Amino acid sequence: MNKSNTNQIDFDIVKRYFLVALNYWYIIIIGLTIGYVLSFYKVRYLEPKYSVDSRVLVKDEYSSWGQEYFLPGMELVSSRNRLINEIGIIKSFSLMKQVVEEIPELRVSYLDIGQIKTTELYKNAPFKIIIDTDNPGVFSKQYFIKLQKDFFYISSTEKDFDIKNSTKHRYNKPIDLDGFKIRVILTDYYNPKLNDKDYAFYINAIDYLAKLYQDKIFIDVENKESSILILKLSGKTIKKEIDVLNTIAKTYIQYGLDEGNKIATKTIEFVDGQLDAVYDSLVQSEMRLKLFKDQSNNFRIDVNGESVIPQLTELEKQKLELEFSQTFYIQTIKYIDNNDDAEGLVVPYFIHSGSSLFNMMNSLISKYSEKEALKYAVTNNSDRWSQINKEINVQKQLLKNNLTSMNQKVTNDIKIVQTQINFLESKLDYLPENERNYVILQRDYTVNNQMYTYLLQKRSEAGIAKASSIPKARVLDNASEYRSYYVGANAKDIYTKYLLISLLFALGVILILDLLNNKIVSRFELEKYTRIPIVGEIGHNENESNLVLYDKPKSVISESFRTIRANISYLVKGKETICILLSSSISGEGKTFCSMNLATSYSLLGKKTVLIGADLRKPKIFDDFGFNNSMGLTNYLAHNKTMTEIIQQTKYDNLDLITSGPIPPNPSELLASEEMENLINYLKTIYEVIVIDTPPTGLVSDALMLAKYADVNLYMVRQNYTNKSHLRLINEHFESKSIPHLGIIINDITRKKFGYGYGYGYGYGYGYGYGYYDEDKRKPSFWKKISKKFSA
Repeated sequence: MNKSNTNQIDFDIVKRYFLVALNYWYIIIIGLTIGYVLSFYKVRYLEPKYSVDSRVLVKDEYSSWGQEYFLPGMELVSSRNRLINEIGIIKSFSLMKQVVEEIPELRVSYLDIGQIKTTELYKNAPFKIIIDTDNPGVFSKQYFIKLQKDFFYISSTEKDFDIKNSTKHRYNKPIDLDGFKIRVILTDYYNPKLNDKDYAFYINAIDYLAKLYQDKIFIDVENKESSILILKLSGKTIKKEIDVLNTIAKTYIQYGLDEGNKIATKTIEFVDGQLDAVYDSLVQSEMRLKLFKDQSNNFRIDVNGESVIPQLTELEKQKLELEFSQTFYIQTIKYIDNNDDAEGLVVPYFIHSGSSLFNMMNSLISKYSEKEALKYAVTNNSDRWSQINKEINVQKQLLKNNLTSMNQKVTNDIKIVQTQINFLESKLDYLPENERNYVILQRDYTVNNQMYTYLLQKRSEAGIAKASSIPKARVLDNASEYRSYYVGANAKDIYTKYLLISLLFALGVILILDLLNNKIVSRFELEKYTRIPIVGEIGHNENESNLVLYDKPKSVISESFRTIRANISYLVKGKETICILLSSSISGEGKTFCSMNLATSYSLLGKKTVLIGADLRKPKIFDDFGFNNSMGLTNYLAHNKTMTEIIQQTKYDNLDLITSGPIPPNPSELLASEEMENLINYLKTIYEVIVIDTPPTGLVSDALMLAKYADVNLYMVRQNYTNKSHLRLINEHFESKSIPHLGIIINDITRKKFGYGYGYGYGYGYGYGYGYYDEDKRKPSFWKKISKKFSA
């Protein structure tokens, strides 16, 4: 099969199913009506959904580098930022919990209950719930309330409010609601007209809300090169989402500021502790020196002794700094061993920002911050949680090793400094006692004074850094109604969806009905079930008379019989006398109607024609010609009449008729007799065309016995009447070639049945609308009749 034939078959299949769908147009109309009703209901009670966003600029990862070189102490607040970590911080449970606590209106959800649709009220409910004590057991449990001017009714069981099953309460009076202490007050939105309305409320747990918004918020980077974060929330109540989104940005910025100042704050606390110790030593050394000067002659002190003091002072200062470092190293190692957080980790003033120890401590603090952000976002069994714990353990071990190494170095340095101090102090032993005492007191005072001054300087630097610290993020665009947009389903999409679904459903029903239909409905379908050639197609006869070629010679049906007559001439080309037999599977398929009109078509052509009513079981061909059935074929076959006696002339030229005659008890035996064969042979000597109307082949074998006499055997198939299974028997005869020159006529093709593949009249060289056929003069439509009547 070539490509053009394949395309033609595909087109025929599409066309066939399209026409089948048109045939069941009422099912499509019903389906679309149902779809429209559902769409209207959905649109009428559609709950809107909005999305709102805000833009936050996060300080770039490298933007703060170098500022510590311009302002002393800024290395304490200038740690690196990474966008992925900042997103994790924003979505952390702890931050979301702070957000929820900042918006008290989130604790209670208020609902306006309509007949069908329930609407959430945010900051505009006519009443307000004040929570006095929490009871986790009633979180998210819904309560129904009906307002009155001086009191209200509350129930926890029914949506359709029944006062009998509710309790009556006064406003602003404590209520024990299943162990939950609340008070109800009226707001400015209350109106006496609302007394008949039903409302509901439920109390939300803070942890539940935090987890809810932790899952709801969507965060994205504006573009790859940008450090601008887009924060989005979607919900039914846009004002609530705006408040939550703005509070998230505000809380995140404050969180970043607090985290940025944490190191500087802890440094100040550390320095303050050292200052207290040094201050006490400074006061004591100053008092001892003053007392000594008051009791001694200062002018007798040897100048050589004073020259040793600066050296001792410097060494004592170095020793004190080293001891501070040693204390820090030991305390930090101890804290790391006993704790699993970064709360006690301090980066002191004596650790340079460029050192590896500084980077290690900041890295560990950053890892703990990331772990805190992931704490409520992932489970303890997740890969990310395991990974961050492994990274923290590795970082802690590296830091401990570094601190241990630094502690050992400091311990050695202290020993060296102490040795130098001992050496200088040994020189003082050669001085007179008063001079030696003076030098020692002067040295202690100088060392404590310089150390105190140094610590004050470092505390001042840390204070300046804290005071001058700026947030690591800022809001570029706050969430507002101008940055909100509708994201729910729109009316057009709903109508399209439900109408399409209903259409597909209707087509599915039509397809099922078509599959369940075992009748022949189209030429295309007929060609699928048989290879017998189709000789012609005949439309539905709307006339009262069955002899349409005489009564309606210009009709489409008349032209159909002429076409069948022409097609038969190709099958019997060269024969002067032809015998045509018509049969069908069951009664009612139109073989008698076709027999009469086919015989008429030949007679009108001038050929001498005889029509034989061979259906001896259910004869009816005589009535249309105005004869009775008292004499006919059975009289001859029973030897009661001669051949010439049973032939009756009709009122039409060139057309004679042999009726069936009285119904015999043995029709099959009579048709199989030798007399029947003699009759056919005799008729062939007189007539040019012999047309035989037989019983249905699917019920009796009469037609099969007569088929051997025929030059052309025509099998009738009636649209929407003939069963597909009936074709099995005639196909067997066609395949076995037991019936010669077999062809099919499709009968009763109804113009209203769109399911028929081509429609009658197709392929005959004519069509509707050319003014040739009588049927072209169709009856005017109802609306045309009405318009014509009014125009008259």
